Amino acid sequence: MNRVSRDIRATALPPLDWDPAKRVNSMLVLVEHAVSRAEQAAEWYLSAKSSMRLPARSLRLGAILLTAAAGILPIIQQIYTASDGKPVIAPAWASVLVAVAVLFIAVDRFFGFSSSWMRYITAELAIRQARETFELDWQAAYASYGSHPPTDDQVRAVITMIKTFIDQINAVVANETAKWVGEFQEALRQIDETTKNPVPVVQTGSLALTVENGDAVDAPGWALSLDHGAPVSYTGKTAALSGLESRDHVVRVTAKISANDVRAEDVVQVRPGVIARLQVSLA
Repeated sequence: MNRVSRDIRATALPPLDWDPAKRVNSMLVLVEHAVSRAEQAAEWYLSAKSSMRLPARSLRLGAILLTAAAGILPIIQQIYTASDGKPVIAPAWASVLVAVAVLFIAVDRFFGFSSSWMRYITAELAIRQARETFELDWQAAYASYGSHPPTDDQVRAVITMIKTFIDQINAVVANETAKWVGEFQEALRQIDETTKNPVPVVQTGSLALTVENGDAVDAPGWALSLDHGAPVSYTGKTAALSGLESRDHVVRVTAKISANDVRAEDVVQVRPGVIARLQVSLA
């Protein structure tokens, strides 16, 4: 496909001679002028939609994958935990993935890749359909002249037909441009709203655990496990855990007192940015 102009440009009408013997030639020139206008517009949209297809698909696919990953991440965090009960992947990464997905969509909307791709396809199709109809109408009119030059009424009818066809092409272009302006203004409004109300980042919580009789256990101390995590040894009465996912956690403490197995188990509610406090007694 030949490279088209950056803009759809109108061209001036060539000189025409409406002498009865030259009317047909002048009408053919007008028809060629109108068809050329339509072809230029169709080629522009064909070229423009090709340049929009790859970024539109890439940005939308990236947003879909990132959003799906953000939804799966909390499940992975519950399945895989470190030895101290903390998730292997910090919960805040879900917010990062969502924020990047939102950024991809915002970029797509700001530059209009997806919407422009759809508009260009629709505009090109409308122009080519109008051109096909016009060319058939012109051939029907041309065939009706026979071997005689067209009359004044026939000339006026063809000129009106050509004007209607050019008006159709201009209307398609104007309508597509108006949609682009509206979408661009809406994208700017949404970006302004987003900057005023940024996406909140998911925060983690902390746990302050007190084992009332923790100083009375046998060496090497008592073991703490969170949810399904591996037990971690502590001495004394207290333990502090940070970076915990915001949800309910099962706390288990095991030890030996005078060579006898003792344990304590409870559920603690962890909330973002808050230190949850839990007190248990081994028995």
